[in-house]
Amino acid sequence: MSQPYIPEPDHSAYPQQPAPQGYPQHTAPPPSPPASHRGAPASNGLGTAALVLGIISCVLLFVPAANGLDVILGIISAVCGITGLFVARNGAVTRGTAIAGLALGIIAILLAVFTYPVQ
Repeated sequence: MSQPYIPEPDHSAYPQQPAPQGYPQHTAPPPSPPASHRGAPASNGLGTAALVLGIISCVLLFVPAANGLDVILGIISAVCGITGLFVARNGAVTRGTAIAGLALGIIAILLAVFTYPVQ
């Protein structure tokens, strides 16, 4: 079974439609803003590390088999938080994660010290 031949219409006989008036033809997109104005400010890697370690140390407070790991991670979190605050002093990076990591590290240290069983 072969398909019947259907000739394609000749479009050259039809005149081209003019573009609607008032609409711009192909225009270039607007230029992108400078790199310093794009997106959120740069992140603070030490602040993020302090926050993650602070969260982990607070969770390890409730694990009896941690055996002091929560205190060690709390100290590292506090040190990273303080260092992250010094890095963020010039304003080029965010300070919030460093402050939260420092606070969680201090809370983990204090809770671990005050809840440690005395023998």
